[in-house]
Amino acid sequence: MLEMMKKQGFRPRSCVWELTLRCNMSCLHCGSRAGEPREDELSIDELLSLADELAELGCKYVTLSGGEPLVRRDWPVLAKRLVDHGVAVNMISNGFIFTEKTLEMAKAVGLRNVAFSVDGDQAIHDKIRNKKDAYARVMRAIDVCVKNDYPVSVVSHVTNANLGMLEEMAETFADLGVRAWQVQGGFEAGNLSDHPELMPRPRDLIRIESELARLAATSPIRLHVSDSIGY
Repeated sequence: MLEMMKKQGFRPRSCVWELTLRCNMSCLHCGSRAGEPREDELSIDELLSLADELAELGCKYVTLSGGEPLVRRDWPVLAKRLVDHGVAVNMISNGFIFTEKTLEMAKAVGLRNVAFSVDGDQAIHDKIRNKKDAYARVMRAIDVCVKNDYPVSVVSHVTNANLGMLEEMAETFADLGVRAWQVQGGFEAGNLSDHPELMPRPRDLIRIESELARLAATSPIRLHVSDSIGY
């Protein structure tokens, strides 16, 4: 693969790396149906070898994801390897097991920032995440980062469950001290294909885009729109 990429002249400038399919949640909108790890997931030696190849290819940005990346206890080893190569590394997590100790490890290995998934208020978030206390845990994770002046952002999926509360969510995140908010749509794949009631209708995109455009212009939080919103 490395030789082929070099021959073609391609450079993977950024990469989202799903470290594992294992997850401590079973979210209703999870496109990967995360939960149990795959039988043939990469060993730490294989992860490090791939990290070396990515760096050699010229990759500049890597986001560690999953599943839930924090359930792989060797994630700091991989993160440090990438950082030592000069790669900017961040992470997307559900925040359920993120603690002060996790933050210390993140700082120690040079993780640039962390993004936590939040999908509404407490009732909606816990329902979507299919996990009791999911909201309380992720709010605590955000608070840990903010109090320690560590860059933190939020990622949210727009569904019919939170379609009418985007402004409220923006205000909540800004008040918490979150620096940026990524809003994305879902695809009818994985668990979300089992819950069509959560999928906004095509005509709802006009409402979603108008609301997000207004928030991008007025909210103190930096708003980024991605995935299937807008096309």
